Amino acid sequence: MKRVFILLQFVTLLWTALCFAGEFEDGLAAHARGDYKAAFAIWTRAANQGDSKAQALLGAMYDEGKGVTQNYNQAALWYRKAADHGYAPAQYRLGVMYAEGEGVPHDDAQAASWFRKAADQGVAGAQTLLGTMYDEGKGVPLDHNQALAWFRKAADRGEAVAQFNLGARYSEGKGVTQNYNQALFWWEKAAYQGLASAQYNLGRLYATGRGVPQEYNEALSWWRKAADQGEVSAQFSLGLMYLDGLGIPQDFVEAHKWFNIAAANAPDKEARDRAAKNRG
Repeated sequence: MKRVFILLQFVTLLWTALCFAGEFEDGLAAHARGDYKAAFAIWTRAANQGDSKAQALLGAMYDEGKGVTQNYNQAALWYRKAADHGYAPAQYRLGVMYAEGEGVPHDDAQAASWFRKAADQGVAGAQTLLGTMYDEGKGVPLDHNQALAWFRKAADRGEAVAQFNLGARYSEGKGVTQNYNQALFWWEKAAYQGLASAQYNLGRLYATGRGVPQEYNEALSWWRKAADQGEVSAQFSLGLMYLDGLGIPQDFVEAHKWFNIAAANAPDKEARDRAAKNRG
């Protein structure tokens, strides 16, 4: 799990709830101007009076180390207080902490339990992670149909990772009839939200003409977006396009550049060797 992305999702979700509720305006104003200690003090008073939203906010501040020394144990403690009151964003974040073993012992069953509580309240991030746990059989029985159902719920709510996962199901024909048009539909939604893996896969569809007419220029456009975010497969693919002159004039210098970038960023030896072989 990508911790920073998940925490950003949580904070955004929590912030939205607070803004609509019109609560803790002084704390929100202090946080917005970077006065985290003042925000922490304001929310501590409310949290100690049993307010679940304030408790979740304290958990987030301990989680991020804003206004207070970072402390995952304290973050988990405050998330649990809010989660026990049924507050969905805190249930979601507590599930993540169990899944990653931060502030609490690693426990996939507990993670799945808390994700389900938040997912049942419509938290798209929790729906996505619960789907992933069903897909991998972690904390719950392996069940690809349940995974698909939760991915679809989250995708319909606009959650980019779920949209990517749903696109992958249609591309592979896993649990659904293979349908490249549907893969294109869901990957495009995720790609426009900036998800690099979806941008790369969308480029592949355009490069191969699956679900769309073959268009190398479109493939290049999406691969550049993904490559600029560090997506190694997109960087490698750009190198191949320059090497073969597909959709752009053949340019060995640019091809060499992108192979070098891919080799430097590759996460494993196999990927580095593949890029190194092509860069010559």
